[in-house]
Amino acid sequence: MCIRDRVPEDARIELIPLEEEDVVEGLSAGLKHSCVLIRSSDSQRVYSWGNRNHFGQLGGASTDGPEQQLVCVPIAGRNAGIATSATHSAVLPSCGNLLRMWGTNQLGQLSSPRSDKLFGICDVILGKEDIGSVTLGAATSFAVTRNGLVFACGVNNFGQLGLESGGGIVADFTPVKGLMRHTVRQVAAGAAHTLVLGAEGELWSCGRNQSGECGRGHSNPSQPLERVVLPDDKVASSIAAGQSSSFAIAEQLVYAWGKAESGVLGLPATSGSVRQPLLVGGLEEVVQLSVSSSRAVARCQDGRS
Repeated sequence: MCIRDRVPEDARIELIPLEEEDVVEGLSAGLKHSCVLIRSSDSQRVYSWGNRNHFGQLGGASTDGPEQQLVCVPIAGRNAGIATSATHSAVLPSCGNLLRMWGTNQLGQLSSPRSDKLFGICDVILGKEDIGSVTLGAATSFAVTRNGLVFACGVNNFGQLGLESGGGIVADFTPVKGLMRHTVRQVAAGAAHTLVLGAEGELWSCGRNQSGECGRGHSNPSQPLERVVLPDDKVASSIAAGQSSSFAIAEQLVYAWGKAESGVLGLPATSGSVRQPLLVGGLEEVVQLSVSSSRAVARCQDGRS
């Protein structure tokens, strides 16, 4: 299920300077940049690098740096994780209601009324809710609270935020009312579609569906928040989303649907669309999935991938 790409000859490895007491708190890779959150004895910092800094996604102020510049950004407070997308990045607090975000806010994905192309690190307060996880799509942001509520902001042109009012830009984190009667465990966001996993294994999807990535059995282009049913009514335990692809783990098996280009789904179909969840053969005892725009990797219980 892993597609191995040839490493470009001009690629170089960046060595991140670490002290003996430093601890890596989190790693995340966006479309063309990567970030690592480092904790030292009395502070935290983020190192980021990648394809320039056109959206401010590296956290630096300049957009004119080299292709693989390494940027160091001090981060205040105590943070437990980091998330990235094509256009923006965020760090997750260890506890509390404060997110720190940076990148572009042209489509409201930083939950700010400003629409700057480049936006420095900003603090986003999520009411009185303790934030448990954060997920970033191409131009969307989702925060899941520790008691399972979902808040969303960003572009909603295909209904990918799951809000009752579709379309436009949502510039503030807004509760997803269609999920308020459920306890949400996880959100996965693609380029313009979203998957949601409930605490009891319920699965929802919404957003762009032109390649069947919402798993409804058709390819109608825009879909509201609705349930997705896995074959044999399997109960999902984890989800992942690529650019136009969707994945779920259920009983340590992998199910995939959406755009089948380049074999990213791991199914016999290597082109076209898969409009409903199908079992990926040859994979058992899967415990984790990692998905990008054009590849997917599964990690099995015995460590194989």
